[in-house]
Amino acid sequence: TIWGGPPVLDSPALGNATHCHALVHRMEGIHPGELGKIGWDNAHFWFNRLPSDHALCTKFSEACEGLEMEQDFSSEDKKFFEKIKCEKPWNGMSLTNLCSESNRSSMITSFCDKVHNLEIEMLFKHCNASVNSF
Repeated sequence: TIWGGPPVLDSPALGNATHCHALVHRMEGIHPGELGKIGWDNAHFWFNRLPSDHALCTKFSEACEGLEMEQDFSSEDKKFFEKIKCEKPWNGMSLTNLCSESNRSSMITSFCDKVHNLEIEMLFKHCNASVNSF
């Protein structure tokens, strides 16, 4: 913008903005958004651009694992989770994949809602802490 000046490419804010951008597209879901792409696809695009060393990646993965353990999923849902995760920790991409299939069961839908809301809360707290540390 005319107020912000040129982008600072090595800024920590870049990862936060990328994460936020991906979350907005995940919320679009099946609906077309930017460039006519459906939300899930746009979310994948932006999560692929999120630096792997972003401060929230590990914390988010651990929080997802904790929430998953608290749930009483059916064995079918558990198998589906493992297929989605590909034996890797939870991340923005795997959660987006799960959300895109959340109509499989009400438990998965509920889990996606909880984890997505947690991810937004964690990102906002992280950004707020970053701003307040100056």
